[in-house]
Amino acid sequence: ATLVAGGSGGGAGSVKEGPTLFTSTTTWSVPAFIRNSYAKLYAVGGGGASGFNAASCGGDGGPGGFINGAVFQIPNTSSIGVTIGSGGVGNSSWSYARGGYPSYLSIHSSNATYIAGGGGGGGAWENPGQAGIGINGGAGAVRAPDISTNGHPGSSGYPTMIYSLRNAAFNNITYGNGGIHKSNCSWNESMPGTQGAIKIMHKIQNKGGSGGAAGAVVPKQKISTTGNLTIIVGAGGNGGSASNGYNSSGDFINSTNGSRGGQSMIKNSSGAILLQTSTAGGGGGIAAGSAVGAARVTNGKNNTAISMSGFSTAGSSASSSTTGTTGGKTTIDGANYCSAGSGSSGTGGSATSYGGCGGGGGGSGYNGGKGAPGYVKIEWGNI
Repeated sequence: ATLVAGGSGGGAGSVKEGPTLFTSTTTWSVPAFIRNSYAKLYAVGGGGASGFNAASCGGDGGPGGFINGAVFQIPNTSSIGVTIGSGGVGNSSWSYARGGYPSYLSIHSSNATYIAGGGGGGGAWENPGQAGIGINGGAGAVRAPDISTNGHPGSSGYPTMIYSLRNAAFNNITYGNGGIHKSNCSWNESMPGTQGAIKIMHKIQNKGGSGGAAGAVVPKQKISTTGNLTIIVGAGGNGGSASNGYNSSGDFINSTNGSRGGQSMIKNSSGAILLQTSTAGGGGGIAAGSAVGAARVTNGKNNTAISMSGFSTAGSSASSSTTGTTGGKTTIDGANYCSAGSGSSGTGGSATSYGGCGGGGGGSGYNGGKGAPGYVKIEWGNI
């Protein structure tokens, strides 16, 4: 008898996390690949300016508000307006220090959850600091009670600024800082706040999936039996499922590998296994694009590897691009009964016919192809 296991499914193409950073007001051309997927918003508003005092120090400006990874769904649109809040402008008189401006996306222009407010202006002797501009702006500082008293600091925009989280999100570039009063506080000049920024974390393309390995082979092995036989032909493995990046909870989901094809086997009337294909080697295509080794050619009884002319099985090559690779194929007594699934920049191709060929790997962000079912052939008599 000759047995071939089902071919394994191709791996889905992988995706990974990647940032898009905005440091100036612009229109974002949204890549088609990420439309309708979830993303995380990191945003900081412009910082408020420091106050101006005469005989003492003006209060520091408040930092811009910080949004730490709010999850949102990118709409199915080709462009989104991006507004980056500027810092509050300092003054060289006793007029109030100006607050910073908010940072936000046009799709969130009225949704307070996604708007990083500007910081409030620092206090002076003559006037209080101006509040941050627009929704979620930080409060301006109250004026100092007399000319010789230090001004009060402005407050942060909404939500509360947390420096360590902001610095981590923006690689320690201090966007949205409030203006700091000069060390020489006699007739000191009001200092401006720094501008805000927005970073969007979303899925980006990565390697395509590798193809699934062809099924394991048991070539022309003798068995002796009486009575009925149970014949099991291994099913083809399913292709891996592609990731769409983040889910609605903000967890990043990875693409999955293809599944191994099912074993083929022969059982006697008592249920004892007479021959079965090996589960060593081979397997489903890898979402990260790694090569898959070949399954084993064995005697079907104790997993001993053998070789026989005209019988072979193959693995698949690694992917070095966003395109998947082709699955492995089998040769059975010198013939090819199935065609392996092709690797693709889209959905991986499924193997055709029967004989245990592997499914093709999917392109980045696409599903892998299904493997072909296996093969069992029994020849009776003296062989």
